[in-house]
Amino acid sequence: MNTRYKYHYKSGLYFLNFPSNVILKTVFTDGFESMSSWKYVYVDTWIPINNSQDTYYTLSGWVYVEDVTTNGYLPNLAKLWIVTRKEGERGYPTGHISTSSTKEGTWEYLSKTVLVPADVKEINVRIENARLGKVWFDDVKIVKGNTSQTVIVEESNYYPFGLKHKGYNNVISSNGNSTAQKYGFGGKELNQELGIQWHDFGARNYDASLGRWMNLDPLAEIPQNLSLSPYNFVKNNPVKFIDPDGMIWKDPAEAEKLKEKINDKKASLAKTKSKLEGKLNKEGISDKKKARLENRIADIDSRTESLDGTIADIDALGADQEHTFDLVSNSNETNHVKKGSDGVISIQGSSDALHIHEIKHTALSLSSEKGLQFTSKGLLKPALSSNGLLDEIAGYTAQYGYEPLPGSVSSGSGIDLQYIANLRKSNGFPVYPALYQRYQNQQKQMKINKKAQKQREKNNNGN
Repeated sequence: MNTRYKYHYKSGLYFLNFPSNVILKTVFTDGFESMSSWKYVYVDTWIPINNSQDTYYTLSGWVYVEDVTTNGYLPNLAKLWIVTRKEGERGYPTGHISTSSTKEGTWEYLSKTVLVPADVKEINVRIENARLGKVWFDDVKIVKGNTSQTVIVEESNYYPFGLKHKGYNNVISSNGNSTAQKYGFGGKELNQELGIQWHDFGARNYDASLGRWMNLDPLAEIPQNLSLSPYNFVKNNPVKFIDPDGMIWKDPAEAEKLKEKINDKKASLAKTKSKLEGKLNKEGISDKKKARLENRIADIDSRTESLDGTIADIDALGADQEHTFDLVSNSNETNHVKKGSDGVISIQGSSDALHIHEIKHTALSLSSEKGLQFTSKGLLKPALSSNGLLDEIAGYTAQYGYEPLPGSVSSGSGIDLQYIANLRKSNGFPVYPALYQRYQNQQKQMKINKKAQKQREKNNNGN
């Protein structure tokens, strides 16, 4: 199938279809078992090409910068170049396009896709280390074709309710796939049998020319839908709401934004991990520093796993057909999950991290044997333990995956009864009074037990 990307713009939506059936051909590869095929920094033999139209070529390879004198110029520690020559051109090539390494002490994969003009008749590879030091290259190759597969084969523009614009949506590339290109508005297949022009959303069929469903809403009887026609599409507001695959977040865009932020956080953690691994691989570091680096890397792995769990939680809530969830932001210390009189379950938090905390509670409860349970005041009941301790440990662990916690916790393993019991509000009172009291009772009992043990030891020594 084609890959589809959706973009919002002021007149509605447009979809770009990218081909997945682009033929790729390797025209050069070198695993650097020897340097016999290289002359100085270029491949000894130029690679002939003959294209009747502009053609994509992708240069890629692995680079390891061992020790390069940067003199303050950290970027461009090493480069891979794809160079070109037109027919009859000799001497130093005029066409140069490069991709650069900016990391030290770790293997880095570099890739660059370029559109080579049809009048170019030869291409070559150049490797470069312009400063003193050691740089290693491996698996350098040139592939004919766009390995990122970003050739646009079709563009479709839509009005907000899904009707396709007319007059300029008629250019379709031969690289496309006629079956895949039936998937357009909302990423759904357009059924053109007998001229009906309905979009198949799975549970129902949609007519974009009317902005209405052709089937009754299977969730028409939930409280927030009672005032709407069972044939309405996205509450008659396609600018704000979407209806992908039956997901029922009150505003799915908010959930998607949070997932994007979580993925950004994962990328940031991966970048930090790569730097730490580079330091860990250096020779001569002390055992103490090595242990510290290994602990930090393990913590990053744990946080990344927790973030993956949060994304799964968001998807699970979105896929639930019996409830509607709404992410609500506030500016106070009231962070909880509450079911309103309209049946909407509000997940309230003053930050993204606290939303993640409360989403964990909701997901745990939703997947529990009893399902979502609420108090007489509409507040979500704990799912894992009656006093809420295990639920809060899970919530703070999920929150820690996204950002550091207040207090002295430096890893997820430090989230326990002692930590949670000693959390304080801005007025100095415990956040969780019942857990605070339990912790205090536990400490008192430990003192009593310790005193009794000493007394027993004293009595035994006296005998």
